[in-house]
Amino acid sequence: MTKNAGALLSECVDFFMPYIAAAKITGEARRDLDVKLAGEWFARMLFSLFSLPSSTFEIGDPSVVRAFVGGHIVNGFR
Repeated sequence: MTKNAGALLSECVDFFMPYIAAAKITGEARRDLDVKLAGEWFARMLFSLFSLPSSTFEIGDPSVVRAFVGGHIVNGFR
């Protein structure tokens, strides 16, 4: 994951930015949120979820991961 990691991160940020911008418009994300920085933060959190095991929750259970992402990552945008 480290080979071309900068390019991968940049592509992920570019992918997430329209979704985060739309969330600002609908009120799902706070109005003062920096879309590009939030996109990078979100991508970095997802990379961490994909590459590191969890010691506190079942990473193999989609409903548990959904709750974790919703409760921690998404709430970071509010």
